[in-house]
Amino acid sequence: MRYLLAVFVLICPFGARGQPVTVGADGVMRWAETDEEVALFGVNYSTPFAFAYRAHERLGISHEHAIDADVAHMARLGFDAYRIHVWDREVSDSLGNPLENDHLHLLDYLIARLKERDIKILLTPIAWWGNGWPEPDTPTPGFSNKYSKSQLASYPEALKAQVKYFPQFLNHVNPETGLAYKNDPSIIAIELVNEPSHPEPPGQTTAYINRLVESVRSTGFDKPIFYNVSQNWSEEHARAVAAADVQGVSFQWYPAGLVRRSALRANYLPHVDHYPIPSDGIEGFDRLARMVYEFDAADIPGSYIYPAMARSFREAGMQWATQFAYDPMAIAYSNTEYGTHYVNLLYTPGKALSLMIAGEAFRMLPRGSRYGGYPEDSTFGPFRVSYEDDLTEMVTPEKFYYTNSTATSPPAPASLRHVAGVGNSPVVQYGGTGAYFLDKLQDDAWRLEVYPDALWLHDPFGPVSLSQEVSRLIWRRHPLEVRLPGLGPSFQVMPLNEGNNHEMTADSFRFAVEPGIYLLGPTERVAAITPAAFHVPRRSESPAVVVHTPPSEVFEGAALKFTVATPRTPQQVALYARRPGYGRFWRVEAEPTADYVYEVALPSALVRAGLIEYYVALDDSLTFPGGTPGSPKDWDFVGSGGWKTRAVEASDSIVLFDAQRDWSELLFPHQWGYVRYSAEMVAGSEPRSLALRAVVESLDAGPNHFALQAEVLDHLAGRDLADLDALNVRIRATGAATHELTVGLIFADGSSWTKAVPVTEAWSDVAIPLHELTAGPRALVPRPYPIFLPYWFENKTSEMPALDDLQIVEFGLDGEQLSRDEKHGFEIEHLILIKD
Repeated sequence: MRYLLAVFVLICPFGARGQPVTVGADGVMRWAETDEEVALFGVNYSTPFAFAYRAHERLGISHEHAIDADVAHMARLGFDAYRIHVWDREVSDSLGNPLENDHLHLLDYLIARLKERDIKILLTPIAWWGNGWPEPDTPTPGFSNKYSKSQLASYPEALKAQVKYFPQFLNHVNPETGLAYKNDPSIIAIELVNEPSHPEPPGQTTAYINRLVESVRSTGFDKPIFYNVSQNWSEEHARAVAAADVQGVSFQWYPAGLVRRSALRANYLPHVDHYPIPSDGIEGFDRLARMVYEFDAADIPGSYIYPAMARSFREAGMQWATQFAYDPMAIAYSNTEYGTHYVNLLYTPGKALSLMIAGEAFRMLPRGSRYGGYPEDSTFGPFRVSYEDDLTEMVTPEKFYYTNSTATSPPAPASLRHVAGVGNSPVVQYGGTGAYFLDKLQDDAWRLEVYPDALWLHDPFGPVSLSQEVSRLIWRRHPLEVRLPGLGPSFQVMPLNEGNNHEMTADSFRFAVEPGIYLLGPTERVAAITPAAFHVPRRSESPAVVVHTPPSEVFEGAALKFTVATPRTPQQVALYARRPGYGRFWRVEAEPTADYVYEVALPSALVRAGLIEYYVALDDSLTFPGGTPGSPKDWDFVGSGGWKTRAVEASDSIVLFDAQRDWSELLFPHQWGYVRYSAEMVAGSEPRSLALRAVVESLDAGPNHFALQAEVLDHLAGRDLADLDALNVRIRATGAATHELTVGLIFADGSSWTKAVPVTEAWSDVAIPLHELTAGPRALVPRPYPIFLPYWFENKTSEMPALDDLQIVEFGLDGEQLSRDEKHGFEIEHLILIKD
């Protein structure tokens, strides 16, 4: 049956019924009209459902207006694919009958708006998930309430509900388009079930899938059907799916895990080097088209990684990829919908442009193309990614896109038609932090779109709430310099969006601009342009905030940096610092180093071993932390307490890891992955000291290795490392057996340098000269998901990088030492970089 269907799809493209996509016997999706290969890239987005739906209600924001704005931004970013797992619990009853309610109405509305923008759609009709996250679930009527996910695939009553649900869902006529879902050419395929669970034998899995397919085909639905193969991957499951009557398989990718609850700031490009699929030898797998229903560089704040993921997807043969999930503009200030994910054009401009460039790469790079391994594959075609510069670039004769300031010049300026960026380039010099877009209309006319500045006030991957801003938009007028062929040094700047009266003339290529849409060039062009609406939140002026995280240690010559989030630039930003117990404050004025960013050196008289307390005052009228009126020089200053840090001698040894200080910096293996373990803080070797205890209970089949890692970037910045040439680690074993603990250093280039040292039940200080560390593969922690992805990355460098490039320390146990009959583990107080 499956082979007949593959041949049928190959030779009969369903053209009479408007089928836009075919899947050939070679497992390749092609457009029916042109026979060209499909390559679509975009996002998941869930305003019609779950928390996003409730959050818009609470804030009094029209769901329809929100969808209008978000779809406009998706189109602005060039996305041409949309996928969502429909919350069937919210749109069905307990028997499987779809409900005509507001959730379904909003899905209809969203589909219509996407269709207007020619964004193709893939629906997953069954999500199973409850609708609560990040809150508790709210009552819902759907059939998934009655069954566990595995019961959906094994209980007759659950199957009966699904078989009833699929035909009615696909026959639903969207009043916004007048088309049933099954007949809408914008809906090019479906994926049956989101992340299914299959405890039953493979034969039952195949039978279950085929029964769902039968119910779908009974409606006349003639488009490709996908089924998930990566969730809880096993060869048996893959064989069962390949034996079913589907035309494609779906995958996901979370290369650094999920829900760390703080940002990952080291270089994670080694985690996305390749996406190998262990499908060789699985009968029928090669006839199946491949798509990625969800992916994200979760908890990673940088703008450098998405195009590298797109590159690896294309190498693996993927033809559809949709990020999870695009944050609705109305609630993106709080990042509450999915705190481990964060992408929005306004609030995360660099990341959004990185996703835009990833889409360009996904569509442009040939399926199956290879570009070597990291770091060589940091450049692929016209694309470049750089962790060091937090930068992604696309440079072609017609398009010049970048996510951060760059010195790269476009190769043929006269051929440019589109420019998009954040920061500065040889084409655009801009003082703000928001995204901007330039699109050529004629040789002497360009359309300019400038978005407000975005400043992060908190770690967006930490605790979140609708009552807390993690990112703030600020409307400021900034200088903008544009050097584009055809414009010349002087040209008219005409506002196009409603309410924008900021008209001016450029002088020497420069003019001042505030957020909005503009025509650059002759004014007679205005009548020929139909400007799009400028979708931004209502302008507001929030109270000033100084964003700063105190370093754990400072030393002579060290500088402190602050971000001052306020719509008007303060005339003075001053540091007030003292040693606790000493009443006098030193006052030092901070210098601006970029818009909103200030830097100040601590007075040398303060920087001697001990504790330092400090404040930042804006115009000596408002003081932080706390936003207290006045300044510390006032006799009646009532600030509740300043930031505090520890002063050390610059030549001191450096504590790379301290269990008590650095608990939040730890990178853990996921307990639902390949290993069962426990980790906790316990009493250390001395009174009041604490230690990290990790105990491995068992390892499943897989890498046969356990590792805890910790990011150490903050502890090395600005330090003199020249004379430090050894490590000192205070450790002991847990359990009865003596074993070895691997201590390792991981550098920005992805290389790992380790040494195994013996540990016993007694506390001991072990010295490790750096020259005794040897190069080896790096454990990718948090482990990439799905579980078939590589656990090890190896940069075959022959020389240890400079300590300035150190990013992560590792404590590991080799699986050969871990008996299933005996728990092994370790306790560690600290790891110190010393002079031997």
